[in-house]
Amino acid sequence: MSALRRVAVLLGAAVLLALAGTAGAGAAEAAASRPVWAHRGGTGSGHVENTRPTFRAAAGQGQLRWETDVRFTRTDYPVLLHDADLGKFGCPELAIRSVSVTRARECVADDGQTLSTLSQFTHDLTAYGARAWVELKTVPTADQWSRLERRLQPVQAEVVVESFLPSALEAASGRGYTTALLTTTPVARGDLPHGTDWYAPKVTQVTGTKARAMHAVGVQVAVWTPSRDEWSTVPGAVDELISNDLP
Repeated sequence: MSALRRVAVLLGAAVLLALAGTAGAGAAEAAASRPVWAHRGGTGSGHVENTRPTFRAAAGQGQLRWETDVRFTRTDYPVLLHDADLGKFGCPELAIRSVSVTRARECVADDGQTLSTLSQFTHDLTAYGARAWVELKTVPTADQWSRLERRLQPVQAEVVVESFLPSALEAASGRGYTTALLTTTPVARGDLPHGTDWYAPKVTQVTGTKARAMHAVGVQVAVWTPSRDEWSTVPGAVDELISNDLP
């Protein structure tokens, strides 16, 4: 091969590598640009998770997709709480199901925050023009559904009800809510709860093939909870992300 031809080959290879790198960067950027929901309001604000200041801080950074958890007090009042007890607010000995809202809000976190209610959350949802994924941590009773719906119905179009509990999702679907199945293990599309709109596995359990199989039966796919540096590695077929990091 002549010296001139070798130069031409090397130049061609360099161009191809540059184009491949550009395409790869573009694909990663596209993958990372999917909608991201702020898991429990996101971290980094300095406030306790699932409290009004956390969600308001997210809104202040332009993040209007919120994810939260709902449990019920002794009087069936819906509140924002991931754990079964009030340890996040300095009262680990108190189970939320055993106390009233008034008693629960006597517990105060190190940053001065108290328990937030679903009523406060939906008020802020409307005030900021935000949307939400709301996780039911327990299967609501009839009385709890009554209280839950009084707060969710005004924002129903902006809410996805999520849960690890199939019976909770089927009840929500029957009431007209968009629903998402949370899971830590793979679930076959034929085993989804009736009416499921979203399949939401742990990020380590998702594959592009699985996501496309869900799409084939009209089910969208979101994963939890990849960190920001993992966003671009999530399969491109996944529709949305739930993350502790804000976009």
